[in-house]
Amino acid sequence: MLAGKCLMFLVETLKSTKIFPTNITTWCFFRTCRRAGVLHSVVAIEPKTKNQHIIWKGQLLKAVRHWHKYGHREQAEALLVDTWPGPWDLEQTSYVDKALASLRAYMNRDAHQPLELIYEAHLFQEPITRSGRFTPLFLTDGVDGVAIHNNKAYLVVHRVGPELEDLSVFSQTEFATALRASYLSMKLEIAGVVYNRIVLHDSETPENGVGKRQYLPFGQDQLAASRNRLWPLAKSFNLAKTRPRLAKANDAACHQDGKTCPFYDFCVKGTLKNYRFKGGSPLSDEERADYLDVLLAKKVVPKNKIRQAIKP
Repeated sequence: MLAGKCLMFLVETLKSTKIFPTNITTWCFFRTCRRAGVLHSVVAIEPKTKNQHIIWKGQLLKAVRHWHKYGHREQAEALLVDTWPGPWDLEQTSYVDKALASLRAYMNRDAHQPLELIYEAHLFQEPITRSGRFTPLFLTDGVDGVAIHNNKAYLVVHRVGPELEDLSVFSQTEFATALRASYLSMKLEIAGVVYNRIVLHDSETPENGVGKRQYLPFGQDQLAASRNRLWPLAKSFNLAKTRPRLAKANDAACHQDGKTCPFYDFCVKGTLKNYRFKGGSPLSDEERADYLDVLLAKKVVPKNKIRQAIKP
């Protein structure tokens, strides 16, 4: 009886929320697995540690954006190295060396073949709507910038990783990019997307390629289709954030494309020690515990342990 009253109070609290911010990651998780989406944005839980590849990509992108904004090589290199999270070991040092080699190779290319930015990296926030219908959900995220090419504006997407095959047309399967482009187009007329590829660079073989730039046009119908695909997801999320039982797990998404879901150990195994509850949840600590108690059907993680984890 008491649990039922707590859940009703939770539902009313969330219903009264005027603005609920989400980001691209929210929707990438939610479209694949409803439970992963609410763990990320409603419960606001995350692994305590990131793998080295994610850290490497994040540090390199941060330095590349600094380079484009200020044009100072030494500052960009110092930013990459000095803000790299520790502690350092031999593996960490190897990643730093490769990231630094990648950055230098990229700056050398950009100095001769500049990416002509008309807008630098920035954040945007837009309500998620459709045909005059509204939800309390907002999309808050960032873009890498806007570049000019043949007198047309293109959304810049920095891609860090191995060199990929050439693309001839913009693919709607690029869910995150399509969403950013569709919302940016509400403020600015853009002709397409430029994939600015930054390839992992082996410090011992600096002659390796540093990636290509590809300018891919898209039509306004493609952008509208991207926003339309978000709407049913938004309606489902709006229900799931007040009704935990609707946030069903998708077992097929636990291990997909050679990657394990970052919430797997918590969601399936009930392992709490490798996770932390971060800020940004619309729920109080007690409400988070109640939400998880229902979400996980009281089977995976006991409620008292959840409370202890939220308040270490």
